[in-house]
Amino acid sequence: MQLRLLTHLLVLNLVFSAGTAAAAARANVDSTEASEASAGGIVRKLFKPKFSKWGFVWVPRAYYSSETSLGLGAHVLKSFRVSADDPYSDVRLKGRVTLKGQSSGELRLKLVWAEGRYLFNTKLFISTIPLRFYGIGPATPASNKEVYRPQNTLYYAEILRSIAPHFKVGLRGEVENCRLIEHEPDRQLAGAMIAGVSPSTVLGGGVLLEWDTRDRGYSPRSGSHHQAFFLGFDDGVGDGHDFTVYNVDLRRYVGIGGGRVLAAQAFMYGTDGSPPFWRLAALGGRAHSRGYRTARYLDRVMVSAQLELRSSLWRRLGGVVFAGAAVVGPQLDRLKANYIRPTFGLGLRLGSNDEVNARVDLAIGQDSVRGYVTLDEAF
Repeated sequence: MQLRLLTHLLVLNLVFSAGTAAAAARANVDSTEASEASAGGIVRKLFKPKFSKWGFVWVPRAYYSSETSLGLGAHVLKSFRVSADDPYSDVRLKGRVTLKGQSSGELRLKLVWAEGRYLFNTKLFISTIPLRFYGIGPATPASNKEVYRPQNTLYYAEILRSIAPHFKVGLRGEVENCRLIEHEPDRQLAGAMIAGVSPSTVLGGGVLLEWDTRDRGYSPRSGSHHQAFFLGFDDGVGDGHDFTVYNVDLRRYVGIGGGRVLAAQAFMYGTDGSPPFWRLAALGGRAHSRGYRTARYLDRVMVSAQLELRSSLWRRLGGVVFAGAAVVGPQLDRLKANYIRPTFGLGLRLGSNDEVNARVDLAIGQDSVRGYVTLDEAF
């Protein structure tokens, strides 16, 4: 039943997206070609932007779960250049609402200027969408599931400057507040044993490093994009949580001919000290461990790797196949092979090979199947 419902939602999203986001993804390409007459005019009309006013790219989305009932949302992107010699900057807006009155919203801004020497990123995220908690550890059983509803607000900002070709250094600051609006009585989150159950705010900052040789930002065909940051959170300026976070994200793109690209990612996130449970390493989601519900497995450290073969199929239609694995554990040197969670799947890309793509993925995990519809590649 869940697989059938998931299939129906993916089809619904695909129908919405095919007529809008796939075509709109070229809204920022030179629009003069849209007015050119040619022998293939009828076919081209089918692939011209149908929502290109002000150059926005957008994907409508539908959701369903037992905790939220039906939900509707959208992901909207507007790209621009600060000056003609600068790489693309963009502003993004994501949001969704459910029939049960839950909602989430995300606003992101990326600014690149001075011919790419300076980069500023910021994000504001607010959510009251219910989540599932299975406990902490790499082998928590599905029977542990309990539903809770947080009111979560996250804001971060980072600024970087080039100090060598392709290499930037910078600073990152974060503040996050979380309180549980609802949780199940007499379960794990009802007690005081789990850090972060009480309403709390964490505030931290640290250093950020980036190496970027990609040929383009939205759907790279070659090059690398590596990023790492280290953040410290002090209980003197937060609510009793003193901890550190380290994050390493390594990405490589290789063109292999015929419109195909092999993309690879290695990712690590870790915590030390006494973080709240909502800052632990979380396996699952639409990025580094597709095929698993967000935060299906929680612990102090997560390591993941994935490969994706991206291929152009026809005009603005592309396809991908991917496979990966992820694992969580209490420490980096205590990760165990028998807790590695595999994932594999396939997807469609709607849009332009040299602009933003709308992404439709179907991913299979060890014990679940998940669908994703959004903008941008997974990595």
